[in-house]
Amino acid sequence: MVLGLVSMNAQEDIRFGVTAGYANATAKLKAGNIDESEGSSGFFLGALAEFKLNEKFSIEPKLTFTQISEDGNKTDFLQLPVMAKFYPVSDSGFNLQAGPQITYTLEDISDDFTKFNIALGAGVGYEFLDNFFVDARYHLQLNNYYTGSGSDDIKSRVNFLNIGIGYKF
Repeated sequence: MVLGLVSMNAQEDIRFGVTAGYANATAKLKAGNIDESEGSSGFFLGALAEFKLNEKFSIEPKLTFTQISEDGNKTDFLQLPVMAKFYPVSDSGFNLQAGPQITYTLEDISDDFTKFNIALGAGVGYEFLDNFFVDARYHLQLNNYYTGSGSDDIKSRVNFLNIGIGYKF
């Protein structure tokens, strides 16, 4: 779909880049009267492509490797956010972002949980010196990680906050 939109625009501008930064995962569990939340931190690094649709809009898919650590235990994820970017002020570099993200857990986990996280995200970014950028995004998981028995009564979600820097070629 992204490639179709871009190919329809005769003045497309495609830029590739790399990104890295801080990642925070907040795990939330709700089961009956139990409602717990716990945060863990780590890092992410990855690659991106930005498809400029016009002066105000672009589509930016990223593929990142994310590692979250807690008490010496590490969990690795692959994340694929596809953000629509809106530049409200021309030539300012400031942008607003929104779009879906798919996260895949790379570790072995219990059969009672899915490895896929489907989330909706929003964020802000700023581009400077033509090639550098900073951005921050928060992704709220939509599906339930827990798929075992009683999954109607147990809700498990992991939301991600990513704050990063990057360089576009």
